[in-house]
Amino acid sequence: MPVTIQNHELDFDYQGALLYEMTPEKGIVLKSKLPDEASKDKEYYEQGEDQIQRLIYIDDLVYAVSNLSITSYSLEDFKKTDSVDLN
Repeated sequence: MPVTIQNHELDFDYQGALLYEMTPEKGIVLKSKLPDEASKDKEYYEQGEDQIQRLIYIDDLVYAVSNLSITSYSLEDFKKTDSVDLN
């Protein structure tokens, strides 16, 4: 799920995606917080044009899609595997 998080003082805190696992046995469990590389430089507000808009998974990869890039992550360890700039 793509997210933007602000702290209790409404300061920008994080922009990226959260991946959850849902099972009858464990319920809903946070599996990974995918980094949004561009959010590291943002101190005061989120940027819509490079915010993750969609997540797509195919086989053992999850793809984070924004208006500016597509980045793939391994579903095994959630590490970045590749990225393509769209601009």
